[in-house]
Amino acid sequence: LSADINSISQAELGIETVQSILGLISTLRPEDELYFTSMRDPNNYIGPFGVGDLSFKEFLAEVTSSLNNPGDESPLALSQSLTEIYNLFDSKGASANSNLYLLSSSNPLAGENNGSHFVQPISELFTLKGWKITGLTMGNPSQSIISVFTDLSETTSSIHIEINGPDGLKRLADTIMSNNALGSLVSSGAAKLYTGDILTSKVNVAPGTETVKLVFFKENRFGSLRLKNPSGVESTSGDRSSSKVLETPLFVVWDLVDPIPGMWTVDVKGIVGSVSSWYITSNKYRLNLNISEIVPTNQSTNIVAYVSEGDLMIPIGQDVQMKATITSPGGTPIVYQLNDDGRSGDTISSDGYYSTTMPSPIQDGTYTVSLELKWDDFDYSLSESSQFEA
Repeated sequence: LSADINSISQAELGIETVQSILGLISTLRPEDELYFTSMRDPNNYIGPFGVGDLSFKEFLAEVTSSLNNPGDESPLALSQSLTEIYNLFDSKGASANSNLYLLSSSNPLAGENNGSHFVQPISELFTLKGWKITGLTMGNPSQSIISVFTDLSETTSSIHIEINGPDGLKRLADTIMSNNALGSLVSSGAAKLYTGDILTSKVNVAPGTETVKLVFFKENRFGSLRLKNPSGVESTSGDRSSSKVLETPLFVVWDLVDPIPGMWTVDVKGIVGSVSSWYITSNKYRLNLNISEIVPTNQSTNIVAYVSEGDLMIPIGQDVQMKATITSPGGTPIVYQLNDDGRSGDTISSDGYYSTTMPSPIQDGTYTVSLELKWDDFDYSLSESSQFEA
């Protein structure tokens, strides 16, 4: 993240926004090295946080100190800044899909009459390396900076984002998750709160859930969040065995590891302004289709599916439904309800294998199977896809 420190330090919530963006990036790209630098002096960077030696608290403290002491008031030369950052990426061996986030709330081309024409060629060099540039603006930026940041972003297959309020941070999170195939955040509540108001966010955690990430975007630094498990017991940031929390002024995330199945709640209070809550989960259970790779078209075939954790098949009880949607080579889908009741193609009741009998396939070719497991008591389902030939 490279910021125009002079403009950011003077903007309303400028320092809080930088702190929150860094927290968001470190949360969603935890395996990456994270650096912070001034756009006026890119070679004097802070970091890396991540695989480096700095803790996030130490990293954020150094960044905040830098923002509180902007220093040089000389005009910003964007082409020179981009050139130096390009060389920094190259010297660190940055891999494809590395990202440069540029943050400003003023005009980055001020005083650059002799160098602005170099900006676009430099962004094309980023593209050749597979590096993205994501332009971020806040406050009331000039149309000039919006235009320049949009061009830089589009040239490198990214987008320009206005970081004003919770929606801007949410859009940044969506972009990072989309670029890194991390899935999508699911909404669990949003409100504009006034003095004394409470927003209660609920997430129904299904069996087999490995991790839950509860994410909150808020309009200002104030307020508190109280997380309770399905038994009503409050989790704290010190309860590291089951959860951990990262709090920044405008972005908060709770990470739950092997959470108890059931309804988890978060009470958000003490906030005046907009707040939204989101979540994303990962499940350690996998669905497995047990069918021959090639089945004959002149006879019926048993469809068998089971649930596994790692390499082990596991029973998951009776309060579930398993179905298979089989799509023919011609694109026609047929839904089959699988059972573990010892009937309709299932051999042994309650053995963990869900089965039914599929009639003879009508045509030769590749069939796609989509398995879906759904719990009766949870608004949640798992799915897996596979294929077979007829």
